[in-house]
Amino acid sequence: MTTGAAVPITEAPLSAEQYAALPNDGRLTEPVQGKVVETPPPGTLHGYITANLTSILREFVRAHGLGRVVGNDAGVITRRQPDNVRGPDVAFFSYARLPKGRYRKVTPTPYRNWCSK
Repeated sequence: MTTGAAVPITEAPLSAEQYAALPNDGRLTEPVQGKVVETPPPGTLHGYITANLTSILREFVRAHGLGRVVGNDAGVITRRQPDNVRGPDVAFFSYARLPKGRYRKVTPTPYRNWCSK
C-alpha cells in the first residue's frame, strides 16, 4: 500500500466523459470532484493482496453465478456533478446491475474504460 497523497493536475472541473477524452500522458490519474489528480503508484504488497483477493472473489462469484469481478483499476463513476471516477483494485458487479453479455468496449487508456461505448 502506498502512503503518497494525490496531486492535483487540473483546476477546472471536468465531467467523466471529458476526462475520458483526455490524451493518455502515462500518469496514473483519476477525476476527484471533477478535478484530475495524479495518484501514487501501488507497490508490490498492494499487488499481492489485490491479486489474491480478486482470485478468491472471482471464484466465489463464478461458482454461484452472481455477476462479474473486475480488477486492475477498472474505472467506476462514484459521483456526478462534480464527477468522481475511482479505479478500484477489485470490484463486483451483480448481473442485476450489469446484465450478462453487456460489456462495454475497453479503451487502451488506463482508468478510462468506464465511459466508452
